[in-house]
Amino acid sequence: KVITACESGQNSMLESPTGTGKTLSLLCASLHWQNSKRKTQAEIPRILYMSRTNTQLAQAIRELRKTKLSPITITLGSRDHLCINEKVKSLKGTALNICLLYTSDAAD
Repeated sequence: KVITACESGQNSMLESPTGTGKTLSLLCASLHWQNSKRKTQAEIPRILYMSRTNTQLAQAIRELRKTKLSPITITLGSRDHLCINEKVKSLKGTALNICLLYTSDAAD
């Protein structure tokens, strides 16, 4: 189903119980498909994996690195996780808005 969806450029809905290795299975299948396209296509399709939490994302990347695949990965995080301003980091809930104030031209 994963390869069929990749080939047709369509979405696919797959279901399996918790702890069955869905994430790694889907990523590995998708990345192998992507690698096969490298040999035949000038423009390689991108694979985007998104997760609700940074913990889930870190776990998926950690498991993926244990395989023979070596994709280029970029992890993006929210301002709540990346802001270096100590005043903003200590705030709860409104950190995004305050971070914008600190980083805007008006704050200078």
